Amino acid sequence: MHISAAQILIPLGLFFTLVYAIIALYEIYKSDRITLDKKIMWAAGFIVVGSIAVLLYLFMGRQRILREFKFLNQQPE
Repeated sequence: MHISAAQILIPLGLFFTLVYAIIALYEIYKSDRITLDKKIMWAAGFIVVGSIAVLLYLFMGRQRILREFKFLNQQPE
């Protein structure tokens, strides 16, 4: 809150985190690659620890969950 744009940047950052969490939860619940208990675990993680779960999903879980899509499986030519 010491910089002049903090009153705008903090809510903006929270908004984008919330938007990404909603998109991630949508991807998780549409995936057929993971079981219901793992879907519930991800949802609880997003609710309880928020940003940490978002980062874990982005760097570790997303590739495994979305592996079924062809653009992730393409090899560079």
